[in-house]
Amino acid sequence: MKTILDWWGESCDLQCDEEPSGAKLRKATCAPAISNVIYHEQPFCSADGSRIAVFRTHDARRWMPGEMLVYDINRYALASLLPGAGGQGYVATDAWSGVLFVAAVANGATRLNQEDDPLNSSRTVWRVDLNTLKCRELPFACGDLGAVSASSQHGLFSHAIGEIQSDGRQEFGIFQIDLESGDTELIYRSCDICNPHLQYRRGLADRILIQENRDWRYNAQGIFGPSAESTVGLCSIATDGSDRREFPIGGDYTPPTTGHECWIGESDRALVTLNAPHDDGQRSGCVLEVCHDWQAPRVVFDSPAHWNHRALLHPIENIK
Repeated sequence: MKTILDWWGESCDLQCDEEPSGAKLRKATCAPAISNVIYHEQPFCSADGSRIAVFRTHDARRWMPGEMLVYDINRYALASLLPGAGGQGYVATDAWSGVLFVAAVANGATRLNQEDDPLNSSRTVWRVDLNTLKCRELPFACGDLGAVSASSQHGLFSHAIGEIQSDGRQEFGIFQIDLESGDTELIYRSCDICNPHLQYRRGLADRILIQENRDWRYNAQGIFGPSAESTVGLCSIATDGSDRREFPIGGDYTPPTTGHECWIGESDRALVTLNAPHDDGQRSGCVLEVCHDWQAPRVVFDSPAHWNHRALLHPIENIK
């Protein structure tokens, strides 16, 4: 546990009089390093929004450990919370609680991903509270957590399972882990869920959002990636792996997605961004709302702009 932190300043407000919105911009980091604030699909800030999690590394290889920092907006300053953290290995809960679960190297390991270690037993898991700035190591190892339930009881991660099939396809599994006991269960398996961007639905966390990268394969050179027939889709499952339900997005419905989406509150709907505008007959844009029961998606607002990451946890009926 670390309660006394050393803070240093790297940020400054920027003069951007040409900004049409009139918004004030701040440059948060300036060190000669790679600094990012992870995916926006899930909240990465304290409950009051005054502190933001930042992952920093001086190595472009994603499997090498880095460091988790916290940026305090009111202080204009950064502090180090956890060394040895993984760039893709920490997420927040779906309840804007400000609690992160962070994968960090353990047992003297120097890498974060090990092909012969499917559950990444070389990693420890830390509970990091951005509200109190306290860190606590949990008594079990785990792979890259993709999501944490709003209650902080369960987490999700995925990994390749089984042998490569004769047609070059690889099966992947979704694992659910109890964040108190460390018990892990394989709940779902498919050849279409590499990099599935897992997310629990907010509230009861009774459904899991899954991005399906369909028909990815190993080619003759042994490189895994999309084939000529590949498409990107979106579905959800119950937390026991049953009741798969597909969303009308990608494939025959719309241009390809960017690969970034999120639940809309506690509803059955999701917000999705596309690589190109879609016309639904009323609007044309790249930000879409989809629902299991709909025959087609709805464009949220007219815009020729390209949109990528976004987070939205509340209903959007009032957006016109």
